[in-house]
Amino acid sequence: MNGASGVPINVKLGLNFSETIDRTSFELFSTPTITLGNPTWNESSTSVAFDNNDLNTSTPYTLTLKARDAAGNPLVESTLTFTTSDTTDTTAPNPPTGLATSPGNGQVTLTWQANTESDIAGYTVYVGSSENALAARDFISTNSKTITLLNNSTTYFFAVDAVDRAGNKSNRTTPVPATPSATATDTTSPMLQSSDPADGAMDVDPRNPVIKLVFSEPMDTSSFNLMLTFPNPCEQLTRCLTISATPAFKVMWSEADTIATATLEPPDERLQEQTPYTLTFAAKDKAGNALSGETEITFITALLEPYLVSSTPEDSATNVPATETSLGFTFSGPLNPTYFLWESHPPFSCSSGEFLTDQTTFLANGCQLKGNRTYRLSMNGITQSGKSLSTEVSFSTVADGTPPAVLETSPAGGTENVSLSTELRIVFDNTMDEASTFAAVSSSAPLGCTWTFNKEKDTLSCSPSNLANNTSYTVTVLNSARDIAGNNLALPPRTFCIIGTPCGYSFTFSTLSAPTTGSLRIDISGAPTGQAEVSVIGPNSYYLGDIGASRTLTDLTPESYEIIAQGFNIGQLNKPNCKLYIPTVASQTRTVSAGQTATAAVTYEVESCASPDNF
Repeated sequence: MNGASGVPINVKLGLNFSETIDRTSFELFSTPTITLGNPTWNESSTSVAFDNNDLNTSTPYTLTLKARDAAGNPLVESTLTFTTSDTTDTTAPNPPTGLATSPGNGQVTLTWQANTESDIAGYTVYVGSSENALAARDFISTNSKTITLLNNSTTYFFAVDAVDRAGNKSNRTTPVPATPSATATDTTSPMLQSSDPADGAMDVDPRNPVIKLVFSEPMDTSSFNLMLTFPNPCEQLTRCLTISATPAFKVMWSEADTIATATLEPPDERLQEQTPYTLTFAAKDKAGNALSGETEITFITALLEPYLVSSTPEDSATNVPATETSLGFTFSGPLNPTYFLWESHPPFSCSSGEFLTDQTTFLANGCQLKGNRTYRLSMNGITQSGKSLSTEVSFSTVADGTPPAVLETSPAGGTENVSLSTELRIVFDNTMDEASTFAAVSSSAPLGCTWTFNKEKDTLSCSPSNLANNTSYTVTVLNSARDIAGNNLALPPRTFCIIGTPCGYSFTFSTLSAPTTGSLRIDISGAPTGQAEVSVIGPNSYYLGDIGASRTLTDLTPESYEIIAQGFNIGQLNKPNCKLYIPTVASQTRTVSAGQTATAAVTYEVESCASPDNF
């Protein structure tokens, strides 16, 4: 089994195929290497076994297969993996039971009950002219076999043993005689030996289940009839099936006509989750004997993780009109609206979005789509039963012929006193083509920055590094800029262009004038707030006044300024509460520059003035 673990090291490799293999095309490679020995094929070339050496313990193996069927079609699944254990399997399986024969013209059909061990690799069929003269005829993986090329009116003996994946063989069944005859009359009714899903099965996948029925002998396929019934067929399927049933199935038969495999039609049909179903069938064998015993099985479908059933537009749809204003999503079961989230890349807005009453369909209205875009919608939610949903839908809109336009700029055209560090932006109403747009943008003077697009490619921006004061700048986007649909940029209303002269959208802004004054920041510490004695002397000994606490003096003429700090006391001299505040620096000078803020720090230290010793 692909992906198996704990495989005994003495396992013998065996491969079963769904149809006849061209043996000359078969190749098998192993990592790490396995000494395979000679392959043993069954008569129909649908199964091959190897007498390989013991495998390494606790080792992962990878098998790579190359093969073609009789029609030359390559193998679909070409890689198998398994991991060995550190044990050897020496336990033989139980002998098969219920061996029965059905003689025909030059042939005998054998059937028996399938073994229940999980490691059964297949069965060896023995044929001989007496009970004590049996020879291996074939190794098969199924529990039925038609032996052909026999002589009529000759009695043959048949036996079967079971073989597990480690190569352990069971005892043979007791030999059973049968005599093929051209005139033999078969009166034995066929029976159902096994089914998948089994009768009473739970948690069957409702997404187009594969139904497999194994009969005790070859069946007349034209007599086969199959019906699937449920509480209300027109409600339980996404499409109403006719209860005549057979047209709703696609049935494939095995080479020996003993195994019927049925799938619902069309292939994307789904059953209702957590619902009981009854499968009723009828058939006759090739001698016309009607099926006896079990003729119906019941099973209950599983509750799946929620999934998206349909969407409008459909997933992967192309040429969706950009005028499409409503979107719809239908899920396999009700979702909790509180926890439903959806978003689009690139984004678009909708005027409303809500679930219908049954909470399985979500509708978004008034959606503003744009042409020539591929949208990817992600949806996440939780069902009423607590299961999580995560799904995506993508679609592409039709390329439109509407020219893109500039929606806004920052700064807006005509803005004055723009800061030298202002980010510049140009916003378009559609996704733009990068190359043509970058080539179309220019400015009347260097901006000192490079234009870049945002993720949605509908906004250009740049952050200038060398704008000049008191300067007018004009930014132009020529109409050679195109959107991703190839439409050239629309010109503003009442714009007249001269043939042969570049023309486009322009906006102008002017920067701040260069500053002519500066500031002086004085930080005072160590003194009670508002009680410091600090004076500022300006140019030509101009007295600017006293400062009692930290402050910033503005609109100062660029020049040198002297900051003078004087000591002071609080409390009556020689009294216990008297304190004397002394500046650490009595005088300091700072130069104020235009457009700059100079700083000066004045720090006071405190001493006691409670006795004359302080003076």
